[in-house]
Amino acid sequence: MKALHIHCDPKFIKGSKNLFGGDFFENEILFFGSENFESEYIVTYAKTLRELDREFKHKIANVNIVVFWGLNDWVLRLFRFIPGNVLVIWRFFGYELYGRIPSLIYTQKTKAILSEKSQIRNLPKRIINKFRHLIQMKVSFRAALERVDTVLMISEMEYQMLNTYWSGKLPRLLVMPSSERVLDLNQLINNSKEREKRVIIGHSRNSINNHIELFDLIRENEPYSNTNFEVLFNYGGPKIYADKVKEFGKDTVVHFIEDFMSRDEFKKYIMYSSAFVTNSLRQCAGATIFLAIEFGLKIYMNTANIHSKWLKSEGFLIFSLEDFARDLGSEDFFLSEEKKNYNRNQLLELLKKNNFEDFSLKLYSQIEEFVSR
Repeated sequence: MKALHIHCDPKFIKGSKNLFGGDFFENEILFFGSENFESEYIVTYAKTLRELDREFKHKIANVNIVVFWGLNDWVLRLFRFIPGNVLVIWRFFGYELYGRIPSLIYTQKTKAILSEKSQIRNLPKRIINKFRHLIQMKVSFRAALERVDTVLMISEMEYQMLNTYWSGKLPRLLVMPSSERVLDLNQLINNSKEREKRVIIGHSRNSINNHIELFDLIRENEPYSNTNFEVLFNYGGPKIYADKVKEFGKDTVVHFIEDFMSRDEFKKYIMYSSAFVTNSLRQCAGATIFLAIEFGLKIYMNTANIHSKWLKSEGFLIFSLEDFARDLGSEDFFLSEEKKNYNRNQLLELLKKNNFEDFSLKLYSQIEEFVSR
């Protein structure tokens, strides 16, 4: 089967080969953006929307499957070129649906920051004209949803919750393996290295992190003896939110990590940390959370987050923000070795449950069903 993968973030290109590996698939990758990264795979680059249209129209005529790694506006415009005999798969990231229901994902303080801007009203006409071609040519999101055959997500719990909001209109679900990187289940690291007392706050500059409430908690419990509070702030946006967060952060002991890290640097950074805390109200940073569990970090999440509810339903020890507020007083940000190993064992069980082999069999079954229509 020939599969065309549409990407705009180089971090996920490797996932194409992980999820669609083996001799069954012949994968081709089309990347929208500049050739400013190294890849071990053959990638076709489209630097403009017209190049994207041209390359997609040429390639879609010769494939059986198209996989969209995210659905944003520039992807929606491509749906008008997809023939009826091509299976459409959408790798869900979150922003596609949660961004349309902001009441679910932002705290009041984040909403207050975001309400200070009115993007469309304040845009100069020349910028609107620059993107007029994109606005005019895209297919509506709802029309695209109707054309998608399968959505890839990490949990059925999240799917059912979102499908309720979308009145049962989501495509059929295929649960992904719990990690897109292939792990040796017998070699999860039992890390006993000496760690820093370092609490990682959030996963990016993105407003879905709802940073301000965490800063307030930290400020209320100052001073601290030897704990480092570090905010991962090396990618994402929007800028107006990021600038406000940095302004709020000046009055606390938090330190902003703004230099981008390589994959190996990030793993080492997680390995020597003690805790990870997020105030996100939606599923995000899944790979970071699994990596933190693998390395024995203490995980704090907002209890309203569907990802937190799912992890707890799978048996993981996940702590609340109320626990975080309590632990700030004692600076108790370490898991015992017993609890580290417990969470690692739960990760092993989850990886066994949501594994690549079962995923592949279900994917082949859906492909056969589509072809036989």
